[in-house]
Order: sequence, then C-alpha cells, then structure tokens
Amino acid sequence: MSYTHDTMGRTIATRAVCGGQTHLSESTYTHDRLVVLAHNTTQDTIPEAGTPGDTSVRYSFGYDGQYRPTTTSVGSQTLTTNVYNLTPGSLQYGTLTDVMYGNGQSAHYGYDDFKRLRSVRFDDETGAHFHYDHGANGRVMTVQDYSPPGRTFVSETDSAGRPVRC
Repeated sequence: MSYTHDTMGRTIATRAVCGGQTHLSESTYTHDRLVVLAHNTTQDTIPEAGTPGDTSVRYSFGYDGQYRPTTTSVGSQTLTTNVYNLTPGSLQYGTLTDVMYGNGQSAHYGYDDFKRLRSVRFDDETGAHFHYDHGANGRVMTVQDYSPPGRTFVSETDSAGRPVRC
C-alpha cells in the first residue's frame, strides 16, 4: 500500500495492489475540507468524471459558508442532506436539526440552551425516540430509549469525573 500526501500532509491518493489488481482512491480538498473521494478498482488511474468507460465511484461532500457539512452524494444520488438551525438570536443557532436521507427517511435532533443534544426522533415520530439528560459537568448521564422494550442507560463517574460504567 502506498500513500501520496499534499504539502499540508493530507492524504490525496492511496494505491494498493491485491491479486494483481490495482485499487486506487483519490481525495480532493477545498478550503481544507474533503469535497471529493474517488475510488477505482478497474484501472490504474481515476479518469475525469464523465469520461466514457469510467467505472469510478465518486463521493462528493458539500459545505455551507460556515464549513458545516450539508450534503453527501455518490455520483448524482444524494445520500444525506443536513439542515442547521439558522434562526438569528436562537440559543441553538448552528446546531444540526435534521438529516434527510436519500431513501426518504430522516432524523431530527433537539438541543437544550447549552447546545447539548437532548432528543432524537426519526421520520414522522411525534415524540423523542431517545432522550438525553446531562450532569452538572455537561456529560450525558442518562439516555432513555423509548422504542420497545424501552430502556434507560445510566452513566456513572468516579470522583474525578471519569466514566466508570454505562
């Protein structure tokens, strides 16, 4: 296996030969963010997108003006779309509120005033699927799973605040 790095030390190419076949991955960055990851298992190089006979798989990653991830796609198929709270003055400003998946499913996230995750629900659920309670140190102390059979997980810490059991 061999790696190629750019001047910033980021991996921009990985090449491996297995059973006489070359496997190649290439990464493209913009503003220090991964924007394309291309993988090819049938040729020694990855041709430009749209080249006839190109069998490469290309993952694309989109970002907003704050460099938060907004989309993940493979080819022309969008796999995920991320939505953020952009309400000016909101205590949860900038938090991830929704993830929409390419198959039509979705996840929705709720936060407290300290931007700590409080709840997760899926698709058309009206109530939380998971609910999180935090301790005075800000760490998750209790996770309630409301899906059948309904479980509660409690995290315990030692006197130094390190997790000892979950």
